[in-house]
Amino acid sequence: VMAESINVNVGGTWKDVNAVHVNVGGTWKQCDQVYTKVSGVWKPLLSTASTPVSYIQVDTYQSVGTSATVTISAHNSGDLLVFAVFVESNKTVSTPSGWTLLNNTLATSEGWIFYKIADGTETSVSVSGSTPNNVWSASVTTWRNVHQTDPFDSGNWNVNTGTTNQPTRSALTPSVDNCAIFACHGLNDNYSTTSPSGMTEIFDETTNRSSAGGAHSGAYELQTTAQST
Repeated sequence: VMAESINVNVGGTWKDVNAVHVNVGGTWKQCDQVYTKVSGVWKPLLSTASTPVSYIQVDTYQSVGTSATVTISAHNSGDLLVFAVFVESNKTVSTPSGWTLLNNTLATSEGWIFYKIADGTETSVSVSGSTPNNVWSASVTTWRNVHQTDPFDSGNWNVNTGTTNQPTRSALTPSVDNCAIFACHGLNDNYSTTSPSGMTEIFDETTNRSSAGGAHSGAYELQTTAQST
């Protein structure tokens, strides 16, 4: 999850800019927003302050059926919502209206991650699949102070799958400071998980079935200075 930041090279060292000012009639005034022109359209580029990404909350869902619906708690316009879904058996789902599919490369069509920049009015999000009934586990995590047009560090996310009880994720190397690393896990079984070292667990949902299921967990790490992890 990438923070908004503006940097300037001072004496060969890149430094964060705390605010951007423009001279209006001889008076320097602070800008509320910076824009860039993309394919002829002006779009917000960055906020004028370098503010670290913040984890706000998580809403979860788990049940047996043919769909998953997460009720989303109150949040702000401009927040990043990340909707992760795992199911115990192969399904075909469609991207919810207004959301963007981040990836669908998890093992055998059993997991998906969608996201959107919130307008502040979202109350729920759903996906559905075909019969028979299966265990669905889903979550919506809310993040604040994210880049509004490119919330994910380009190319700096990955998907890892495995059949052991300790799957290993690939290393990430963020390109910006004040970012967040978010690890989201899905299991096709009824197990609790232990978060990776150095990360803070925010949820750990296990199924109420005795064996098979769709357990789901998440953890995060905030980085004030970008470094490999």
